[in-house]
Amino acid sequence: MAVEQVASNGKMTQAAVVISAFSAAHAVIAFALANTAIGDTVVLTGLTYAMIHTLGNMYGMSGIQPAKIGAKIFGLLAGVYLAGKLTFFLPGIGNWANAAATVFCTQVIGWTCVGFFALGQDPSDASKEELKEKMQTARANAHQYQAEAKEVAKKMTKQEREKIAELAHALREPSLSDQQRDAITQQIEEIYAAAKRR
Repeated sequence: MAVEQVASNGKMTQAAVVISAFSAAHAVIAFALANTAIGDTVVLTGLTYAMIHTLGNMYGMSGIQPAKIGAKIFGLLAGVYLAGKLTFFLPGIGNWANAAATVFCTQVIGWTCVGFFALGQDPSDASKEELKEKMQTARANAHQYQAEAKEVAKKMTKQEREKIAELAHALREPSLSDQQRDAITQQIEEIYAAAKRR
């Protein structure tokens, strides 16, 4: 069943905002750290887990394990991400290739989670076949929203990019409470909304 069919009560729109905001945040970090080859990986992981946590709460799936879910979905997306990383050494191309690959992966992970969460299911319990099925629809949504996320990331001011980096690093702290994580997520969404309005 498509994500569009299972989403209800405006949650699809809410999910799009969350996923796009985190995609833009990922793009900012990935662009800045592209030439470090793997320097962005840990930071991006913190952002990804926070996105999954936020989407889970939105759909009443508070007992999920973002790290487990992220690892399972990303395992099927590693090729796309690494393709972007392999061009990091190309002047003028590497940074945006890295950002583009990261945005696409973030979008697919987010929309795959929505596909399961909207049905009250945990992606970490899904079979590889079930995961691939949900990811087909997720990829379609990713293609629809990724361009906007990249454009918004480009509109962010230097101060906003620096703030995104600061927030992304804060999300790496394992002792963060849910309230602290939610507060950081809200700040990321506010920065995204401000840049989008320009």
